[in-house]
Amino acid sequence: MRCETLGLQTDMRKGIAGLAAVAQDVLRQKPANGAVFAFRGRRGDWLKLL
Repeated sequence: MRCETLGLQTDMRKGIAGLAAVAQDVLRQKPANGAVFAFRGRRGDWLKLL
């Protein structure tokens, strides 16, 4: 399993579709390719996995 992290701060109000769009636009990878994408909030106290 691969885990990709985004070094940018992410708007944690985004849902699954919004985070999938970020994964496609910024990381240039398809969210359904089997990898786990980790998004962190501005303060670093929130984490969402896709």
